[in-house]
Amino acid sequence: MSDNREERWQDLDLAAQNVTRAGTLVGSTIAVFSFLLFFLYPHYSLGQIDAILFQVTLTIIVLTNPHFQHLRTLLLSNRRAET
Repeated sequence: MSDNREERWQDLDLAAQNVTRAGTLVGSTIAVFSFLLFFLYPHYSLGQIDAILFQVTLTIIVLTNPHFQHLRTLLLSNRRAET
């Protein structure tokens, strides 16, 4: 933690930006997941696209989203601890 008041505010601003970025990542992964399900699931069910690639892509997105949410929670708790 910084000793100088100005440096401390800069640290808090950086923490706020990190929380915003983490929230944006969560929203982006949810948007991509929704896009895949809405547009590509009909093609998957008809066998028009590669089933393995579709399932791997969905699995990666489903497993990535909780990690981004956990990151955001950690950044929020660190930000509150510094104030």
